[in-house]
Amino acid sequence: AYNKRPENIAKDKARKQTPEYKANQKTWRESPEGKALRRASQALNKAKRLKRHMLLDKAGRKAIAEIYENCPDDWHVDHIAPMLGDTISGLHLPENLQYLPEWVNHMKGNRWEESWIEHTIDTPLEEKIKAYQLNYEGEKWHE
Repeated sequence: AYNKRPENIAKDKARKQTPEYKANQKTWRESPEGKALRRASQALNKAKRLKRHMLLDKAGRKAIAEIYENCPDDWHVDHIAPMLGDTISGLHLPENLQYLPEWVNHMKGNRWEESWIEHTIDTPLEEKIKAYQLNYEGEKWHE
């Protein structure tokens, strides 16, 4: 293939060392689209390491990318059924993702309650906070 020839590899390497190329890459990485793609890629790599991913078709991959791209600032994309839960292990699929404020995501942690099975990305935040808080307080009580 054209790109595998040694002279083309050397040209490409030299092009990537130019200040213009590096500036363009930095600008793109700091853009909302670049940040979203990086977060989605990191999440997929983590799911692969944990063996909690499935091969998705193009529509499934696009849905996950859009979820990460549309995530509000200072919020997290959370797995409803945690990938490393004690009683359940969820998959990295669009149906298992939701938006949570950072503090709610930390409160939820890797816990799972059967009542959460009805949660979706569209479940009202107030309902999620109430469910996670009840579980959180219950766990603290039993410690």
